[in-house]
Amino acid sequence: DENSGMLFVYDDKQIRNFWMKDVRFPIDILWINDGIVVGIQENIPHKLDNLDVVRFKSNMEVSMVLEVNKGWIAQNGIKTGDRVDIIDN
Repeated sequence: DENSGMLFVYDDKQIRNFWMKDVRFPIDILWINDGIVVGIQENIPHKLDNLDVVRFKSNMEVSMVLEVNKGWIAQNGIKTGDRVDIIDN
């Protein structure tokens, strides 16, 4: 869905490694630590030109990672330093 994503929550802070196995569309990533956006990666492709699986990682230790649709970060004006509030329904 347009305004949906996948949130990964960890019990510790580490450099996080991800790969785009079985993902069929480009995404944006928010790297989050202590409720603050500490890194952003936009328009991560789902395949490289040579058809290898795309791999990427955070530049610093994080406790949460949010994957959203490509363009969502720009459309919502998200920037490093923004606060993230997680509401559990």
